[in-house]
Amino acid sequence: MPQQAPFTPKNYIQANKIIFMGIFMGLIIISIVGIVTNQERSFFSTDLEKSSFMMIIPSVFIGSIAIGSVLFNNLIKTAKGSKNLKTALTNYRTAFIIKLALYEVPALLGAVSFLSEGNLLYLVYTGIAAVLMLTFIPSKAKTIKELDLKGDWFDEFQNSESELK
Repeated sequence: MPQQAPFTPKNYIQANKIIFMGIFMGLIIISIVGIVTNQERSFFSTDLEKSSFMMIIPSVFIGSIAIGSVLFNNLIKTAKGSKNLKTALTNYRTAFIIKLALYEVPALLGAVSFLSEGNLLYLVYTGIAAVLMLTFIPSKAKTIKELDLKGDWFDEFQNSESELK
């Protein structure tokens, strides 16, 4: 049975980056496949009567991003109230994945809608969501800031190689 890597701040940030890249690259690959597949029949239209997705995607986009932000902030409060740094980081990762997933929903919906209908407007929503997702790239500094790490937790997190218990 393979041995699990120790739970160190360095390994924690690396794992979060892998999670981010997996989700983000899946979105990019789907979008590229859509563009390549629909080159011949793509068009740009804002005509509400041409598509059933025209009202759905903006609504999902706004709703999903709003819910993702609110949920993330609530989960961060929970993480800050954790009994130790390891639990706080685990809760932070959960909040991070949920926020990332909720921002990915409108992006994937836009990409799938483009695949279905060929309207390039849907890829605009995908692009906006992808740019917003790029602001979530995990880093040590971002983790410290969002969890508001201070005192012992800050010192413990700064020591990249020490295993958290």
